Amino acid sequence: MATPAPQSDDWDESQLLDNLRKLDELHRRLINLRTVIPTILYPLHAQYSTPTDLFHDFASRAASCSDDIAKFTTMYVHSSSILSHAERSRERNRDGIPRLKGKDMFLPDEEVAVAAVPPSLPPNANEEVKKEKEKVAGESEKQHQGLTLYEKQLRASFPETVEVEVESVVGEVRGRDGVEIVDVALSGKVDVRAWVVRLPQPVGLEVRVERETGGRWSVAGVRSVRGGEQSPTQVAIAGALERGVKVLESSGKFVLEMVTAYRTLYTEKCAKCGKIVKGGGAGTVNMPVVRKWEMEGWKALHEDCV
Repeated sequence: MATPAPQSDDWDESQLLDNLRKLDELHRRLINLRTVIPTILYPLHAQYSTPTDLFHDFASRAASCSDDIAKFTTMYVHSSSILSHAERSRERNRDGIPRLKGKDMFLPDEEVAVAAVPPSLPPNANEEVKKEKEKVAGESEKQHQGLTLYEKQLRASFPETVEVEVESVVGEVRGRDGVEIVDVALSGKVDVRAWVVRLPQPVGLEVRVERETGGRWSVAGVRSVRGGEQSPTQVAIAGALERGVKVLESSGKFVLEMVTAYRTLYTEKCAKCGKIVKGGGAGTVNMPVVRKWEMEGWKALHEDCV
């Protein structure tokens, strides 16, 4: 593959912004590669109805991960001239790299309040839930062997969400602290359910959450409630969520609580460095966009503090 010719060192504003977007996308793809191995290995400890289902899921995950690696490699090669330019620029101006401070942040000041009554389980569902949970507990007992203490604590706090519990789990979060959850109608998709989780201002984000019939939960996108192009922070949150929910993708409670933990995006300090805003490269702002569960609750972390 031929390496693109180097660009001129004299970039105008449009070139600078375009290349910053490319680097941001390259960084996002690099971070997403952290999940390649856990994604491929997931079928080895999950439960499937038949060996064929296991094979199809494993093959699909392997193909998807291979595609992610190939796309990153291609983008890295095409970004070589941008990286070389950045290196030359830093050599010329080692002490002139700008750093943003907390006072430079703009926080929206609109307020949104939403309330809703969480639904309960159907009257005849209790016995079914009990039987299904006993089955799941029996099947997962073997999987418990070899887990770390953290993984055992995580699974104990966030059990697998069985089919008849989905509405109840969603209902527990809906309306809590101004969080709104809206069902999404999916035409032609009978094996997937979807919701949009809206976080109140000043965060003002919409996060799309999906659940497959087999029990796998995932995050399918993050955007501002106001619409428009994604900001770098929103892109970083989307990547952090996509990776984070894979830690325990069988638990709807875990996934939804991780999403709603971003209510504190502008107020909670990083659990490691003690800061909210850190200066990023090229004048960007680094927010604590990672959410990690601990026994005492959800912790905020910068990506480079994880």
